[in-house]
Amino acid sequence: MITVHLIPTAAMIPDPPLSTNPPPSTSNVSSSSSCALETPLTGHLESDITLLSSLLNGRIVDDVTDAPSPDRDRDGPLRSFSRLSAVLTIGSDDAHRAHRVHAISGQVRENSIALLVCAENTPISKDGRGSQEMQVVGEGSTIKIKDIQNHERGKKLLDTWDIDDTRDYIFQDHLRDIFQMLAYLRVLNAKLFTISNDHSFIKSTLTTASWNIVCLIHRRAFRKLGSRISDFIDHAALKTIREVIERLGFGQFPHNQFSIQISDPDLMHFKFMKRVANIPTLPSQPSPDHPYLLEVSPHNVLAWVESFSRILLFLRAQFPTLAFVKDTSRVLPIPGGAAVDGGLIALQVLLYLKPVVKFILKIPGVEPALLIEETSRQQWKNRNPDKLVQAFTAAFNQRTNVEPSEVSPEQDTTDAPSITDTSSSINVPTITDAPKSTDAPGLLRRTSEGTGAGKVHEDWVMDYESNESIRIISDDESDEDTLDDDGSYEDQDDDLPSSAFDPDSGNESTTNIEPDTAAGRVLKELYTITAWLVSSRSLAAQMEHFHNQDLEISIYKYSGSIRTLNHEQLKASLSNHVLLGCCRKGRKNQGKVQMKRPWGKLCHSCCKANIHAEAAVMECIWSGKMDISSSDVPIAVSKKCCFLCWLLHQLLNREGQWNFQLRGTHNTVYAWVPPPGLPKHILEQLCDALIKIIRSGSSRSVTRQSSYDSLRSNPPEIPKLERD
Repeated sequence: MITVHLIPTAAMIPDPPLSTNPPPSTSNVSSSSSCALETPLTGHLESDITLLSSLLNGRIVDDVTDAPSPDRDRDGPLRSFSRLSAVLTIGSDDAHRAHRVHAISGQVRENSIALLVCAENTPISKDGRGSQEMQVVGEGSTIKIKDIQNHERGKKLLDTWDIDDTRDYIFQDHLRDIFQMLAYLRVLNAKLFTISNDHSFIKSTLTTASWNIVCLIHRRAFRKLGSRISDFIDHAALKTIREVIERLGFGQFPHNQFSIQISDPDLMHFKFMKRVANIPTLPSQPSPDHPYLLEVSPHNVLAWVESFSRILLFLRAQFPTLAFVKDTSRVLPIPGGAAVDGGLIALQVLLYLKPVVKFILKIPGVEPALLIEETSRQQWKNRNPDKLVQAFTAAFNQRTNVEPSEVSPEQDTTDAPSITDTSSSINVPTITDAPKSTDAPGLLRRTSEGTGAGKVHEDWVMDYESNESIRIISDDESDEDTLDDDGSYEDQDDDLPSSAFDPDSGNESTTNIEPDTAAGRVLKELYTITAWLVSSRSLAAQMEHFHNQDLEISIYKYSGSIRTLNHEQLKASLSNHVLLGCCRKGRKNQGKVQMKRPWGKLCHSCCKANIHAEAAVMECIWSGKMDISSSDVPIAVSKKCCFLCWLLHQLLNREGQWNFQLRGTHNTVYAWVPPPGLPKHILEQLCDALIKIIRSGSSRSVTRQSSYDSLRSNPPEIPKLERD
């Protein structure tokens, strides 16, 4: 992956707040950029955006002016839509790790959802035929989902959740099923209060129905959940953590011991996991003065690590991946009811014990050890600047009469300054290489050599250029459908039961861990595998929030297909400077020009371009195809949005009519097709931003690789083994 990092300089002029910005116009674009727009690469702005975004596919743009939307209210509509989006994200037999990306927006009236509009990524046509320009056949239209209030079918779904043998669900069917089950839960709630005054009976009945909703959602998401559990096991590196703790003396632990109080509803879960994972310090007989408490201290932390290891292995047994299935058909079996029940108990216990996870992750020596393990799994591209990008940079500089960067394309530009345009409202980022992960074995070989007590020396041997197949696999991963970010769950501390924390402990184990660390990424994996649990429980608890007899749910789709530029048209659109950098004469094809891999990669990225779901929702509301009375429009995405969708929402907000709200962005550029109907000046600014990214020089990288470089120059202190 290539990282594009914005270097703030004094010449940069930050944008004013969105609410005070004037409507954008072509006059805001610099003269050099306007010159580029007057002579597009393909003759069409839409095609230019797709071509340029395909060139930048998989690169990260870190814009310092970006800020998350203000709606961080726990009970706000964006939060509710995010919960719904999470339970709608399930895998399929074709894609275990991801489902097609979707976005959800709508309107809340009188504390209940009155309107929902959903969209999925719209891929290009798979017929293999290209065209002379990027085409979107037909405009977008809404399709209303019917029968969402059918509570009788919702009851049937809950009664048969463990015997349903359906493997794959299309998005609209799964969405309809969720609302039918919520409708049944509302009807059941009202019925129970009319026939009984026994609140314990009512609570027990509703709890059972809500639990069945949670079970059904996890059973449908078994493939994706299994993949995430497997990733968590790899990233947690419990064996490495155990080795670090064994080298520590008790006096070197930074925290005092603390305790976690277990509430009665969760007691049976812990008793079950006590048998499965041998959870330490679980008392057998509590008293009113001494409730169930889990003690955590340096003396039993190794036992806790062992318990976590057993819990994770138990989870993997309930939700396996193909690597752990002996079936020769290579099809994952749908888990039975007992497996789902057991897996959910383990997930609840794991979520409850997150303070213990934090305690372990903050032990001295764990962070550098995790970073070493993490880096050993990384697949890095070579550090030479991408030749195709350099060729594009030269071409744009020549066509727009812009002085090129002082740094030659052939030189190492690790610390080169960025090119800044003070006349434009869009900042100019810089581009650097970033690591790319792969599961291919044997790519990195590590040799360890002790250099004295407390020191570790790592010698990394990389064999990249000679393994073209692994490079192709790595490049293919730069696709949004395979990027499972799930980054909207950083605030899941709010969802932990308050009884999980001992207010008198005064320890640091409940403080936050920095997300941009190896420990933070392990913690994020924990959030990911518990996301379905937290979200489905929240939906069931907030069933009245989804109660509205006039509720309308629509799917926004485009009536025709998207056809990408054909390869000959792409080739004709590029200057000779570009072609010189990405073609060669073949020896075995009678001297015909044969394209190198960078060119093939560009064509491949163009063929995988999408109209992104959140962009489609914004276009739907912008064009008036949905009757939204409020100017604030929250949009929840199953994954964090890309750089271009984030930029689009900023540009549309500046128009003043709508205030689109997104949770955040991972700042990655993907092959992107603009939704039809966007104003020309918006398209020009999107194109201008991509051109500026390409024209920028290389600079330093803020990635895991830089963290590891620092680690190599300052080896971690590994404590000696101390015995009592």
